Amino acid sequence: MPNQQRKDAEARITEYARAGKWRTVLCTDYDEAHDFQWFCVDKLDSQGLSLLNRDRQPWNSSKADRYNQLWAKLMSPGNPLVFRDEIGSERAGPGVYVFYHEWRPEAGPPL
Repeated sequence: MPNQQRKDAEARITEYARAGKWRTVLCTDYDEAHDFQWFCVDKLDSQGLSLLNRDRQPWNSSKADRYNQLWAKLMSPGNPLVFRDEIGSERAGPGVYVFYHEWRPEAGPPL
């Protein structure tokens, strides 16, 4: 891909990410966050939501109770959608970050 096309594509991706919002939940450590993300992908997929994640991996089913608690916290109305710049240190760390956008990447308006 020529340099200008690459730069244009990177600019579109950056703008797309900035225009979307995030919902976050912190986990106890990176291992839990890594496993919990696959629980979330399964959960969102089972709800028929359109996912950007193409990969699917199994998650530790013995952690289902803990993950259902984290899921409830993640999806709670008290856990607002925020722009990336609003995440802040109180929401940063090992966890799951779910991205929301009104357009799919290929369907967004031209930049």
